[in-house]
Amino acid sequence: MLEFSMINTPSLWVDRERRMVGHMAVTLSGPLDELSFRHNQYLLGEYAQVQLESRGGLQFTVSAPVCFCIAGAAVEVNVAHKTYSSYEIIPVLPKQTVTVGLPNCGKIIYLCFSTQLSLPKVLDSTCCVAREEFGGEYHNGKMLRAPYSCAMIKPKVLPYKNMHFTPAWQNTLNPYLSVIPAYQHTKFDVVNRMKFTSAQYKISSKADRMGYRLISETLLETPTITESQPIALGAIQVPKDGLPIVLLADKQTTGGYPIIGCLSQLSITQLVQLNDEFTFKWTEPETAHSQWHAQLAHDKGRLETNN
Repeated sequence: MLEFSMINTPSLWVDRERRMVGHMAVTLSGPLDELSFRHNQYLLGEYAQVQLESRGGLQFTVSAPVCFCIAGAAVEVNVAHKTYSSYEIIPVLPKQTVTVGLPNCGKIIYLCFSTQLSLPKVLDSTCCVAREEFGGEYHNGKMLRAPYSCAMIKPKVLPYKNMHFTPAWQNTLNPYLSVIPAYQHTKFDVVNRMKFTSAQYKISSKADRMGYRLISETLLETPTITESQPIALGAIQVPKDGLPIVLLADKQTTGGYPIIGCLSQLSITQLVQLNDEFTFKWTEPETAHSQWHAQLAHDKGRLETNN
């Protein structure tokens, strides 16, 4: 058994996403930071198909020897009075208490174990969607709460490894996020498109898995649209208050606010992990695509070589 005695909210099990459910108006969901999710897949392979997405602040024990790994934000991990960190493959024995601290760099961690876990699925996914009260451990979209336990299936012990890996977003100073012009981009006048890329933004405390509301002293004037439209991951809506909302994994499937563009896949990872102010920069789709795949190839090479 895997038993949690402390779980900081929000924490939930995530897999890649639900498949083939768009026609049912069901949210695909999936990890907020897909890049960090993939990092664990590079490290633990088949064992990392389902991972715990959390803000840290966890404590757990196991009933059989197993290993675990944390990707994403930098955290301190304590196992039997020994200290570890993110991007280490860490063995743990029965009755040893594992404590995962709060992030000291970044916001979100992904925790996975070298075992299959007995977890319920709804529409072939372990993800829950709070807005839809759908799926997850309790079948109602609720986040995990302690005490909580689940069965481990054929756990395996792997050798300890320290990957000495630092995610690219941790090395970014004065970050800018790449935005692909899309949707109603041309309906925003030139002045407001310039205001959008010159403004400094912070993430609001109201941010959640559905979308990150942004804060800025610069307000945008929005064009009027009347039609509802399908919403892509990373779409940046601008409601009437003039403050953008970046729509993320648990976004609604359709919406009616004007959309000035779409955040690139790589910049979504930066957004959900950064604490600093940031700006936006227009980027062509081909460039965004190339940057994402170049980063995937670079990280996979580093992590698989070290592993």
